Amino acid sequence: MLAEESARMLKPSGFLVSYCGHRYLDKVVHILSKLLHYHWLYCVGLNGNRKNPDHIIIEKWQPALVYFKPPFKRNRISKDNGNDANFHNNQLSENGFSYFIEMFSAPADIVLDPMMGNGMVLEIAKRLQRKSIGIDKNSECVEIAKDRFR
Repeated sequence: MLAEESARMLKPSGFLVSYCGHRYLDKVVHILSKLLHYHWLYCVGLNGNRKNPDHIIIEKWQPALVYFKPPFKRNRISKDNGNDANFHNNQLSENGFSYFIEMFSAPADIVLDPMMGNGMVLEIAKRLQRKSIGIDKNSECVEIAKDRFR
C-alpha cells in the first residue's frame, strides 16, 4: 500500500524515506522497488542496544530506505548541482572492510569489489591472503587502483 500510494502521490523527482526494521528489509525493498527507484540506505542509530528475538544479534541501528519517483534530479539533494567531483570521496574505513572480508571469506577465497574506487578493498583482500577482482566504470579509478599495485 505504501508503494502504490507513494508512486501515485509523489511528484516527479520526489523522495520517499521509509524507516524499516531489519526483519522485513528484504520484503520492503522488493515491494518498493516495483514502483519506485532505489536511491540510498541510511542507518538510524538506536538509543541503547536492542536484541533481535529471532537471531543472536544485538541491533544498534535501523535501516531507512530512500526511494524516488523518476526522473532523478541530483540538484534537488546536492549543493553542487550535479558536479560529480565531490561525490566520489566516500571511502569507508579499512577496519570496516577488513572486518567484513575476514568474517565472510577465508584465505584464498575471491573478493569482488564492483565499485573499487581507489582499490583499497583489493589491497586489504591481498593483505588478508584473499584473491580479488575489482571493477569500476570510471576509467580514472581503474588507473588509480593499478598504480596502487605497481
